[in-house]
Amino acid sequence: MDCIKPVLTMHTSKRIEPDLRGRMPVLDGLRGIAVLMVIAFHTMVIVDHIEPTGIPEHSRGITALDEGALFVMRTFFTSVDLFFVLSGFLITGILLGAKGQPGYFSRFYIRRVLRIFPLYYLLLIIWILIVPMIAGGTPEWIGSFAGEPVYYWTYLANFAIASGGVFRHKALDVTWTLSIEEQFYVVWPVIVALLSRRGLMAFSALIVLIALASRCYLLFVGMAPPTTVYVLTSSRMDGIGVGAFLACAMRAPGGARALVRPAKILFAICAPLAAITFWYDGSSLMGPHIQSVGYTLVTLIIGCVFVFVLTLPESSAFARGLSSRGIGAVGRMSYAMYLSHLPIQAGIVYFFLRDENDFKSYPVILGTQFPAQFIFFVLTAVLAYLVAMASYRWIEKPIMSLKAKVPMPGTGELRVKN
Repeated sequence: MDCIKPVLTMHTSKRIEPDLRGRMPVLDGLRGIAVLMVIAFHTMVIVDHIEPTGIPEHSRGITALDEGALFVMRTFFTSVDLFFVLSGFLITGILLGAKGQPGYFSRFYIRRVLRIFPLYYLLLIIWILIVPMIAGGTPEWIGSFAGEPVYYWTYLANFAIASGGVFRHKALDVTWTLSIEEQFYVVWPVIVALLSRRGLMAFSALIVLIALASRCYLLFVGMAPPTTVYVLTSSRMDGIGVGAFLACAMRAPGGARALVRPAKILFAICAPLAAITFWYDGSSLMGPHIQSVGYTLVTLIIGCVFVFVLTLPESSAFARGLSSRGIGAVGRMSYAMYLSHLPIQAGIVYFFLRDENDFKSYPVILGTQFPAQFIFFVLTAVLAYLVAMASYRWIEKPIMSLKAKVPMPGTGELRVKN
């Protein structure tokens, strides 16, 4: 028994080296958390009507609990940064593994098309073509698309939103993140093919700096609207850069464990700065301090969390939680949930709440509207998961069988949903 104890102690207390070519269930867990944060943000922050004076536009139901919940929920916009870091990490890892092999470009693009296009274009067909026909026009709850559908069909939705400086396309507003990722998928294989691993690390770090500089220029020189800053590719590519940097760094001789100490130092620096920034701007995603330096601080913190999570022993409580069946299932369904939750939310609002921007639409329970908001979140999340399950069974699973016929060479078939 004495000879076993040191082995057990080492297994549970020391950092491990992740298998970067195998399945990483903890990343499914992170993706599950990210999509639930997105849904919570969209279902619980829409009633945030606090005026600059600090006086609520509608006083009914406002309590300390409401204000505290809103402050926390407003920070959940950072979930899109988590998605960006995930994409940068996973896609760069796949490309590095396949680099120099036959079919490097063709197989990558075919697999991306099979994974991304079907559900995305199904949403566009339903929301841009079918729903207006059924509704007899384009009522306010559908959104405004005058002259702009082409941006959505070509994965340039973020530029359509940026040009107007406002979200106005309702259920399709979330596609700005997918547009940025698709633009990334188009150019990144070329960049990976041209650069060495160290060169790619340097380029990824440069991307982070360019994004920070781009936002500062747009905010303080170009005087761009906050929404424009929020959705432009040049402003939001720091998350992708952080993820790509980590994918390269973890394949260096020291591996992921060599990054743990630097990540602890970086986290200790960035976390307090981010907390101050969020507090100063009231955790608003459109606050000037959050938009300038806050986004970059968030992506660096997420990068540190990646290092911590991927080097955790499988026996640790946190790793077990992220790898659990429940949150992992949500993570595997996250793409369909992300695409479907706003149409579902719109349906709930239309049939039950009538006006999503009116506090009076939410019943007061024990003097607070937080329980009603939470029920709205749970209902939206559950319905989105059920829609995602149906989508997986009848749409994605048959298509995924085609994807399996074009494996990426040299990657060991990385099996995190990406």
